[in-house]
Amino acid sequence: MVYTLKIYPYGKGRTCYRTVEVAPQFSFIELAQNILLSFDFDFDHLFEIRTTLRHTDKTITYSLGDFNRPSIFEAVDQAKALNAWDDFNDPCPEYGEFDIRRPLSHLDPVKGTKIYFNYDFGDNWIFVINFQKVEPEREMSRFSGGYSSISSKGDIEQYPY
Repeated sequence: MVYTLKIYPYGKGRTCYRTVEVAPQFSFIELAQNILLSFDFDFDHLFEIRTTLRHTDKTITYSLGDFNRPSIFEAVDQAKALNAWDDFNDPCPEYGEFDIRRPLSHLDPVKGTKIYFNYDFGDNWIFVINFQKVEPEREMSRFSGGYSSISSKGDIEQYPY
């Protein structure tokens, strides 16, 4: 299966976006890292991925969970820090099954599903992630790492001030 996603900063969907293909086993944290890389943002702030733009009773939020886990933000070797998370119980106790290490398939998305990546709670960057295609019969190349960039348009600055 392959998901085709259009990712764009909220309000800038026509002028600045990235179109990517991802495998369903790609995790929410891997998606977050790749979004930041594709927009040339630093990966040094807290974030969450949620199913609605505004928090409501129906919002599902995927986030870091408890604060006793190794910090991927302070680690020199982020891959080693991510692997160290395996020593902890999954799912984490505070967020139950909605841990950012879960695969995208956990959402069971269909064409048109939108989720929101909220990054840096101070500057409050919101990226819309729109599932444009869900292709059950296709498979990602095993060399892609589960992520492939299709197209991009425009740029934004993380710190324009």
